[in-house]
Order: sequence, then structure tokens, then C-alpha cells
Amino acid sequence: MTNYHLIHVATGEPVIKKLKIANTWISRLFGLLPESYLGREDGLWLLPCTSIHTVGMRFSIDVIFLDKNFKIMKLKKNLKPFRFCLSFRNTYSVLELSSGVIDSCNLNCGDSLRVLSSPVMSGVK
Repeated sequence: MTNYHLIHVATGEPVIKKLKIANTWISRLFGLLPESYLGREDGLWLLPCTSIHTVGMRFSIDVIFLDKNFKIMKLKKNLKPFRFCLSFRNTYSVLELSSGVIDSCNLNCGDSLRVLSSPVMSGVK
């Protein structure tokens, strides 16, 4: 199984070091529901995906809506369990991250991200 990493393009710094991909209907439906905890370096990439829910989840998450070019279209911080979050126009995929990641990585709408399958290194451009 390939381990994916998420990089903030502007800084070259890693955002997530263990990114799982949910790219089937069933994996997107269940997403993080089976998890009881999401580590700071863990995340889930739902693709394609335009909206999410946290019904049945046991923890809050940060949510990033991306277009096809990995540009951040919308950010939702600290989405609590049993909530719904709708997409923004041109959304193609969604990242579910540990609550607090958006702020700690200084992510903003309009920023670009990159998904890599090689080891994370600081300064990757």
C-alpha cells in the first residue's frame, strides 16, 4: 500500500505525513467513522467528493475542499460530530484532517497543496 503525503506548495512543508485515500463509494461513505482518533499527522482524502458529514463520528475534524488542481476552495475548522458540510463551487475532492491542522499549518483559501507518494522532505517544491 502506498503511503501518501500532503505538502503545502508555498512553504514546501508537510501538512500530513500519513494520508489515506478513499476513492470508492463505500470508502467515502464510511470515511473516518470507524476511527476513534485521528492523529496530527494523519488524514483522509475523499475523491471525488463535494460534501461530507460527521454523523456517527467521535471527534471534531478540520476539512479542506480542493479543486482539481489542489487549490484550496474552502476551509472548515473544527467541524463537530453529527454535522454536514456542503461544498464550494468547483470542489473536486475533500481532505479530512485532525482538528487544528489548518491553523497550525497556516492554510488559507487560494493556497495550493501537493500529494506525494515519496517520503516527506522539508523544502519540496
